[in-house]
Amino acid sequence: MNLKQLSYFAVLAEEKQVTAAAKRLYISQPVLSYELKQLQVELGVTLFTRTSHGIELTNAGQMLSNYAQQILHLTEAAQNNVIKAGRGELGTLSLGTVSSSSGFLQGRTMTALHKLYPQVKLDVFEGNTYHLLELLRNRTLDLAILRTPFNHQGLNVQTLLTEPMMAVSLNKIATGSAIGLPQLARQPLIIYRRFEQLLGHSFAEAGLEPYFAIICDDARSTLIWASNGMGTAILPSSVALTAKLHKYEIAVQRWQTSLQLAWRKDETLSPLGQKVISSLRQ
Repeated sequence: MNLKQLSYFAVLAEEKQVTAAAKRLYISQPVLSYELKQLQVELGVTLFTRTSHGIELTNAGQMLSNYAQQILHLTEAAQNNVIKAGRGELGTLSLGTVSSSSGFLQGRTMTALHKLYPQVKLDVFEGNTYHLLELLRNRTLDLAILRTPFNHQGLNVQTLLTEPMMAVSLNKIATGSAIGLPQLARQPLIIYRRFEQLLGHSFAEAGLEPYFAIICDDARSTLIWASNGMGTAILPSSVALTAKLHKYEIAVQRWQTSLQLAWRKDETLSPLGQKVISSLRQ
């Protein structure tokens, strides 16, 4: 019993006439009759009887008709899904994202990717860059969106966004839209741990001693502390612009950071992974 025989029998079961079934299948009636006879011989049962009006399924024939429909539908689904998987239109991709990428992702084309390929599943892991690097290197993740600086060894990287820092505060701390280091040095600052060295060096070079009131590892936590009036947060601009707080540009060129997409050099990306990379690059 093969798929061709099952498909022939399924059409016959629907049409109830050999002539009509052969016409629908674009084959001759003798060819159809031969295939159906072979099917019955192989199974050792009578699947249908001929009547003056056409054919009538036996109990065994009705059972086979039900199975044939399921098998043919499953075969079609398998074929379609395998093709989609090969094109990167189906499957699961494990993606790591740092909390400070939320502003970037909200405005990017991941939503468009989901609309184009609704059968693509993203298994998203959130964490800081160091934790996601560990997950990427132990193969828990396929891709990761990380915040610089980090060790690129063994990784392919693609820069998605390079942006300046901004100061965010519940209260107004400057008269204009920008703020300088002397003004920031007078504020209790809420900073990312990964930026502590960079910020500290800049203040030291300017002869200033900042007060790092809170040092944490999550953009969301940083914003919450600032929203509660605990100090002035120093954040990447894509994150800062999402806050309903007072925002100030910082006139320090060195205070820049990048979001980078990373994946392992020793592994070839799946078509789905390649599609996600293309989507994020746009």
